[in-house]
Amino acid sequence: MIILFYIILGIVQGIAEILPISSSGHLALTQALISDSSGLTQFKADTQEMLVFNIFTHFASLLALLVFFRKQLWIMIKGSWQFIFNTKLGRQNAKDLRNQTKSKLFDLTHDYDETNSSERKKEIQIEAQNIEKKYKVQRKLLRKQATKDAKPGFMLTVYMIMASIPVAIAGFLLKNWITSLFGELSFIGIAFMITGLLLLFVSMFTKKSSDSKYTWKNTMVTGIFQVFGIFPGISRSGVTMSGAKIAGLNDEAAKQFAFILFIPVAAGGFLLSLGDINLITALPSVDVIGFILGFITAFIMTGLGLLFIFKKFNLSHYKYFTIYLFIIGMFTIIYHFI
Repeated sequence: MIILFYIILGIVQGIAEILPISSSGHLALTQALISDSSGLTQFKADTQEMLVFNIFTHFASLLALLVFFRKQLWIMIKGSWQFIFNTKLGRQNAKDLRNQTKSKLFDLTHDYDETNSSERKKEIQIEAQNIEKKYKVQRKLLRKQATKDAKPGFMLTVYMIMASIPVAIAGFLLKNWITSLFGELSFIGIAFMITGLLLLFVSMFTKKSSDSKYTWKNTMVTGIFQVFGIFPGISRSGVTMSGAKIAGLNDEAAKQFAFILFIPVAAGGFLLSLGDINLITALPSVDVIGFILGFITAFIMTGLGLLFIFKKFNLSHYKYFTIYLFIIGMFTIIYHFI
């Protein structure tokens, strides 16, 4: 029976991490329900065992995201490398152009030293200046041509980094406060409904867009919205996709950017949480099989959630999640007070 509870938590983590319903809020609520109904206090959200287990399941979701976006991430990594360091062909072409320019200037210098005509010397000086100007122009063109295919991947990497800065700062400054809220079901219930209101607003007042181009503006708007996703009960995927939609991106671009942004957030959160792994040594015992099954379940369900989001989910589905979030929000608040 205990192993079943770990599997249930893995399912909740995997599904709620991707759908716009808040994995942190659902984990806290599910852990409270399991603990109260079974008397197994180790399943409470603020226990050492659950802190460690949540780290494991979040890492499982991160791995699923890395697998799902492996092609896009490779484009970003490869594009960034080629754009920053140029391509091998681009470097060779630049070297050839530089050598050709040096050769021409060397010949002109030789002619300049050989001639006694002041008029010819002026002509050579002008010609040399023109060669240098032409070289600068051609060098820029070579650079542009060599990095043309790499620029989209590089820029997406830059946008990802820039949009992740606000949530990184907020997470660092508010970490202790955010952690304390995981056991506050009344707060989580209200946060569920706030997420629902945002989804309702986006579904009703956001115009359908065909724009799939990332810009500094929609990047920063999306990044600022993502900050609110650090609170338990506020869906990170929901507010981030909503922010991208409000910023003018179409459904596909908004979904892709929202989940690409989740990768550095999840990775950063996991690295910061590694310091809590030592809590496991303080535990009297660890259900290794339960942890493993929870990890595997979270990984699989995260992958299935991503398939649903990118194949079936669109703006018209927001209203269904709004209804659900209002119901689960009211249930969570009532449960807290009874």
